[in-house]
Order: sequence, then C-alpha cells, then structure tokens
Amino acid sequence: MLSLLLLALAAPQGNAPPPPKPERVLAKVGSEAIRASDVEAYLWDWRGYEALQDLISFRLVEREAKRAGVSVSRQETLDALQQQVTALQSSLPKGKSLEDTMRQQGFPRSRLFLRIRSEQLLDRLVLHDLKPSEFAKVSTLIFRAASEQTSVLAAAIRQADEAYADLAKGEAWHDVLATATTDKHILSTDGLVGWREISAFPPTVAEEMKKLKPGQTTHPAQTKNGIQIFRLEATGDGASAKDAEELRQTYLSAKRPEFLAKLRQAVKIERFYPPAK
Repeated sequence: MLSLLLLALAAPQGNAPPPPKPERVLAKVGSEAIRASDVEAYLWDWRGYEALQDLISFRLVEREAKRAGVSVSRQETLDALQQQVTALQSSLPKGKSLEDTMRQQGFPRSRLFLRIRSEQLLDRLVLHDLKPSEFAKVSTLIFRAASEQTSVLAAAIRQADEAYADLAKGEAWHDVLATATTDKHILSTDGLVGWREISAFPPTVAEEMKKLKPGQTTHPAQTKNGIQIFRLEATGDGASAKDAEELRQTYLSAKRPEFLAKLRQAVKIERFYPPAK
C-alpha cells in the first residue's frame, strides 16, 4: 500500500504538505494523546479512494498534455487557486476559519490545486480541437404537429410558411415568435437556442445557414422537434469577445466528459487500492 508520504509526493511538487511524523501528537483528549500514527489508517479508509481518483485523472490529463505539447504554468494555476480561495473567503461568515472550512468540504489547498491544474490542462487540450467557424449561435421558431396525421402536419407547415413570410416582410422576430408559442421562458429569451455545431442541423438547413448573415433566417424545415425556422445570431469566426467566450464555455461543457472518457479508454489503468476482498 502507498504511504501518505508517497501520496503527497505524487501531487504537483510543493503543494501537498509533508505528512506529520508518526509519533507527532495531533491532539489530546484529557491527557490521552492522538498521534499521527493513530490517524493514518483512518485517512486511507475515509479519503484514500478520493485522493487516488483525483490523481488518476490528473495523471491521465498530464500525460496527454505532454504528448500534445500543451502546458500550463505553475503561476497560472496558483493565480486561479487564489481567485477561488478569495471568493470562498468573501462568502464566509465573520470569524469562520477559511482553512477549516476548506478541509471540512474535503478541499484543502493541495487538493484544490490539483483539481484546478487538471482542469486547466484538460481545457487547453479540449479547446485545441475547437473550430469556431463550424459553430453558429441561433434562435428558433418551432411549429409542432399534435399528431402524425398528414392534415395536422400540413397545418404546422402552413403556420411555419406564414411565419417565414411575415419575417420576410419585416415583422419583428419577437412578434412572430408570439404567434408560435405562449411559453413565457421562450418569449423572454426570444427563442434563443445558443451555440450549436452547424453540422448538427439538417443538411439543407446547414447549407443555408452558412450563407446567412447575423439577423437573417433560414427557410422552414422539418427537424426532429417539428417545423423550425432558425435565426442566425452570430457565427463562431465572427463572434464578439463575449460571444466567443460563451462558445468556448459551451464547447468545454459538452466536450470535457467525452475527452476524458477517450483518455480512460486509451490508457490501461490498474487499480490495487482498495484491495480486493
């Protein structure tokens, strides 16, 4: 079994404090001492599995980052760590200990450092594959058929065609949207869908969308959601700084789990702890 010392050394250098020597007194109950050696076995049972999981994830990401030539400076990680610590500190009740709170939540600085560094490396790896030109930010009008009957479907198509004609005549998007739905949330967001890969749209819609300018709309088309009209809000390669950051965060949220899953499949991981019973 790994010792706590080896576990500490496995973390990024200088961020896991060395464990106390076995004979060190950590607390006293009356005159009875509790020494580091009394605590160690419990630490493994209570936290060992979590620490090992974090280290496995970190080593996977670090290994791939080295292979891909991706790096994050130590200072970048320390700066991000300080930002999170400062945010936590500002939310603490007066007189509450920051360090005690972090430990109670299972995230002392060394673990938080490891998590942040893993995330920073992972994000740079994931973003390496982002091609902004392949994404569009869109809003939509949806006309759903209540059944599969052709007459009902034809009515939905007719509504969509009328809506498209109204838009072509210059009617406001929001006003036309109000004829398609009474959903307050959809109306409050103007039917915003957000960033989507252009290739995820039906082929004819994707081709049309590539030719649009922001503010223009596609012709009505049948999708798995109904008969839809899409308005182009922004393109990935022409996005403002705010929209570009929104695209990056949307992409990261979708691709992080997928990227990690591929790493785990590509590398043999052998687990010897906890021992099999």
